[in-house]
Amino acid sequence: MSKGELIEKALAFIRQAQDKKKQQEEELAKKRQELAGLQIMRDQYELLAKHHHDVLTMHLQNKSETYQRKTSFEANETKAQTFNKLMDKLFESFHEQVIATPVILHF
Repeated sequence: MSKGELIEKALAFIRQAQDKKKQQEEELAKKRQELAGLQIMRDQYELLAKHHHDVLTMHLQNKSETYQRKTSFEANETKAQTFNKLMDKLFESFHEQVIATPVILHF
């Protein structure tokens, strides 16, 4: 093998290595772009998930507060009904005693 042939083969090998390097650099650039796009998507999904979590938490808090108000209202309503029944019974027993006991007034 002559020096010319050796140099020619070495140059071909260098060109091949440069082409492969260029191809790998292009592939790396594409992968970096893809990574940047995926990171943007991840960030957007995280924001969406956080927003959904916040809305759900707020909805559950409102539902809990509504339930507590409703339960409190129902408890107060039950207390009021019980009080009314008690007062009605007391009035009836008082009324029966007043009617049953004749009032005698002495002058």
